Parts: sequence; structure tokens; C-alpha cells
Amino acid sequence: MFGISGDTGRMYISAMRIISAGFVFAGTNIAFQGIFQALDGGMESLIVSVLRQIIFVLPVAYLLSLPVRNNPGKIWLVWLTFIFAEGMSLIISLLFMKKSRKNVINNVKEADYHE
Repeated sequence: MFGISGDTGRMYISAMRIISAGFVFAGTNIAFQGIFQALDGGMESLIVSVLRQIIFVLPVAYLLSLPVRNNPGKIWLVWLTFIFAEGMSLIISLLFMKKSRKNVINNVKEADYHE
């Protein structure tokens, strides 16, 4: 009754393979969000969360869906949205981490040094 077969099954398998590749980036972004929260960077954590789940996903999904309108066989392009969104969020996370390292972590090291 709930079995997947034919084209639906092939699309599902293709989607899961592509989306699963983005889990590496997603896990790294989630880890960075935890680090930001631990370093009193709640705003950075919130920004990364909103970027990866809304801001990057919607425009990228729209752009990657344009070729699919003329060729439904290219539906796999839409699944790349998740990898692109997580990858772009990872770049932002790395920039925030560089800033946090400069401001927070180095200040902690200096405070320990002076004690």
C-alpha cells in the first residue's frame, strides 16, 4: 500500500543520496552554532541558523528549479539546494569563528596569562 516503485522510487533514492552528502556541512554548522552559544555569541548562532534554513534555501531552490521546468529529468538539481545552503552557511560560520577567535578566545588567553 505504501510501497515506492518506478519513477518515484528512483527520485527518492537520488534525493536521499544528494541530500545526505549535505549532512557533513549541516553537522559542522550545528557544531559551530553550539560553539557560538558557548562563547556568548547567541546572535551569531541565530544568524547561521536562519541563513541555513531560510535565507539561503529559498533563493537557491528557486534558481535550481528553473531548469527543471523544461526538463523534469533534472529534478536532482533541486536536491543540490541543501548542499549549497549548508556550504554557504559554513563559510559564514567560519567567518564568525574567525571573529570569535580574535575577540573572545584570545581575550581569555590574555586573562589567563595575566593571572
